[in-house]
Amino acid sequence: MGFKILQIMKTIKYLITLTLVAFLSLGCNKTINKGKEYTVEGRLMYNCETPMDNTEFSFRQGDPGILGIKTPLSLLVKTDAEGYFKVVYNGKEANVSNFTIRDGGTIMDNIPVFENINLGNVFWQLPPVSFIRRLNVINQLTQYDTLLLTDYNDPNPLAELRISGPFENGIIDTVWNISNLKSFTYNSPIIFESKYRLTSSSVLTWESATFSITEFCSEQLYDAVIKIE
Repeated sequence: MGFKILQIMKTIKYLITLTLVAFLSLGCNKTINKGKEYTVEGRLMYNCETPMDNTEFSFRQGDPGILGIKTPLSLLVKTDAEGYFKVVYNGKEANVSNFTIRDGGTIMDNIPVFENINLGNVFWQLPPVSFIRRLNVINQLTQYDTLLLTDYNDPNPLAELRISGPFENGIIDTVWNISNLKSFTYNSPIIFESKYRLTSSSVLTWESATFSITEFCSEQLYDAVIKIE
């Protein structure tokens, strides 16, 4: 019994120590950034050619979920005639959570606090990309197997391509200027997911041939590889 009480007391002491360290760290962080100004700037674009001129948007912090932290900072920002914007805030006004740009929905999130940042072009919606879909066949399967894919080149969003086995290596099609509705996360790659499914598979959910978008507003043709095993 005495041993259990000792263990409980050690656990409580450990938790108290962690809490004190956390609050001291936050206090130091506030002291370091107190009175210092930070700038976040960029250009808000509707698409690759069109800036969002004279547009208001919200630049705000999320709730850090830590007790004792000040209210998240929220600012209303307006672009100029060419879509450029500059946010200047004082470190003592902000808490430790990152910023999000919002205009109805999220445009970009996870923008670091207490840093001077040039975001470059910030797109209201992600520009379209083009890519090739190709098969990498490890197992040819049989004529009784069918590959189902989203038909991106059909205006009907429910349209599908159906390709019967046995399968061979090669290009299926080229998809031109397809939109990806995900929002930007600062300093993180944008991953496009091209959906497909085998009718013979025991997995009924759709799988994805993915590629990372490294550059928007270019003529780059990406590669989505569908592996048949």
